[in-house]
Amino acid sequence: CIAALVFFVASTPTTAEPNHYQQGLNAQNVGDFDTAINAFGRALSADPYDVDVLFELGTLHTWEGRYNQGLAFLEEAKRLAPNYLDVSIQIARVHLWLDQAEMAIPHLDEVLIQSPEARDARALRATAHFRLGNLGLAKKDFEVSLDQDPAHLESLIGLGDIAVANREYGLAKHYYLKASADHSDSVLVLNRLSGVSPKYKWQIGLTHEYSNFRRSSRPSWRQSILELEHYISPASMMSLSVDREDRGFATDTTVIAQADHKFSRRTGATIRAGGTLDSSFSRRWLLGLGARYQLRTDEASIGPTWVRIDVQTADYNSGNVTMLRPSLTQYFFDRSV
Repeated sequence: CIAALVFFVASTPTTAEPNHYQQGLNAQNVGDFDTAINAFGRALSADPYDVDVLFELGTLHTWEGRYNQGLAFLEEAKRLAPNYLDVSIQIARVHLWLDQAEMAIPHLDEVLIQSPEARDARALRATAHFRLGNLGLAKKDFEVSLDQDPAHLESLIGLGDIAVANREYGLAKHYYLKASADHSDSVLVLNRLSGVSPKYKWQIGLTHEYSNFRRSSRPSWRQSILELEHYISPASMMSLSVDREDRGFATDTTVIAQADHKFSRRTGATIRAGGTLDSSFSRRWLLGLGARYQLRTDEASIGPTWVRIDVQTADYNSGNVTMLRPSLTQYFFDRSV
C-alpha cells in the first residue's frame, strides 16, 4: 500500500538536487504544497524508511483533503517510530477532522503517557471527549491544559463550549472573552462569542426583482420583529424570524425558518422557507438560498462584517418573482462581563 503511495507522489523520475527533504520543507514553508509533495516523494523514493519524510507527506496530504492517503503515510511512520509523538498527534487530529473522535483518543492517550505536558495533545483529547458527550473528562483535560498555559486558545474555547452545553452562558462568555483578549484575531472565538453576547446589527441591501422577464430595482428595507436562534453545532444553526418588509407600495409580515451552515472560518450558506403572516399585500410562499463571506473579524466592541448574496423565489399569487439581494451586515457585541 505504501509503495503505491510513493509511486503517486514521485511518478516522474528526476535527477534534481539531492536534498529533496529540505526542498520539500522550503516549498511547504511558502505554501507551495504540490512542489513540497513532489520533493518529499523523491526523498521517500531514496529512503522509504525516513519517518520525517513520511510525517511531512502524511501531514500535507491531509491538509489537502486526501485523508486516506495522508493516514497511510502517517500510520507507516508510526509503525516505524512508535514514539514519534507528533505523528500520533497528527493521526488523532485527522480522525477528529473526519468526525471519528473515538479513534483519536487512543493515539492521544499514548502521547500523554509519554509526555503529560503536551498541551495540544491534551486539548485534542478533551475535544474528542466533548464530541462523544464525555463532558466531565473533557473539562478535566481542558483545565489541566489551561493550568499549563493560561492563554491556551483551544482550552479557553473548549471550556466555553462545555459551559454552553451545560447552559451556563455567563461562564461561557467569561471564557470566550478571555480567549478574545488573548487572541483578538481568532475567528473561532468570534463565532462563539456571538452566540452568548447580545448582538446588534444593521443591514442594508438592494433588491433586484425578476418577474415575467421584466427587471426592476428598488431599495428594500426589512425590520426584524423577532429572531430566535438555536445552535445545533458550532458550525450549524437553525433560526426562526418574523420580518416586516416595506416594498414601497405595501408591507408584508413574513415568518421565515432558516438553516445556516459554516463551511470554513469565513464562508457559509443558507437555506430558508417561509410565508406571509398577513395579507396586506398578497399571500405568498418563499424559498431561498444564500452564500456569505466574512470580510473582517472583530475589533473591540465591533463584530464581523459580512457580505452576502441571497437568491429567493417567491409566489405572489402566482406572480413567480425571483429576487437577487446582495447585502452588507455589520455586527456589534456587548463585551461587558
